[in-house]
Amino acid sequence: MTIYTDNEQEQSLITDLLLHTDGTTTRTIEIIVRNQVNIHVYEHDRAAPECIPEEVRQAFPDGRQFIRRLSSLTLYGSVLSYNIVYANLLALPADLARQLDNRQFPLGKLLADYPTRREITETGIEHRINMEAFSAHPLSAPTYLMKKYKIMGGDSCWFYLIEYFDRDAIVRSASRISSAFFPS
Repeated sequence: MTIYTDNEQEQSLITDLLLHTDGTTTRTIEIIVRNQVNIHVYEHDRAAPECIPEEVRQAFPDGRQFIRRLSSLTLYGSVLSYNIVYANLLALPADLARQLDNRQFPLGKLLADYPTRREITETGIEHRINMEAFSAHPLSAPTYLMKKYKIMGGDSCWFYLIEYFDRDAIVRSASRISSAFFPS
C-alpha cells in the first residue's frame, strides 16, 4: 500500500498543507514524509536595512538591526525546501535575540516558548531563475511552491519568511518512506 503517489488529488492536498498551514513548516514536512528532516544553514549574517528587500522592510517599520538566514530542509540528501528568514532583532525579546544572533537553531524550537502567530501574506509558484538568493546553490526543480509569511509576537513582526518548496521531492520522499512501511 502506497500512501502518496502521483495522484493529482494527493499532490493538491500536499500543496494545500504546505501553502496554507500556519504552523511550523518543518513539522508539517516531517509529518508528510514521516521522518525528521535536516536543516542546513548556508548563510546567517547581520544585514543592513538597505540590503533588505522593500516588502520585508515594510513588515518591520521600526527595524534597524536584522539577521538574514538562508537555509534548506533536506532528507537523505534531497532538498525539500529552501528558506529565507529575516529577523528584526530590535523587536525580539532580548534572550531570543541573543540566542538567534548566536546561531542557536532551529527557529521553530526557539519560538516554542513564546506566544506567536503566523500571518501568511502571499502564496504561489516561483520559477528558479527568480530565486536569486539561492543562485549559488543547485536548484533542481524548474518551479517551486512559494509561501511568504510573518511571525508576529504581539503586534510586532519578529520574522519575515520566504519558503520555496520542491513539492515533487517532498512527494517522492513521502512515497519512499510510505513504501518502506507499507509494501504493496
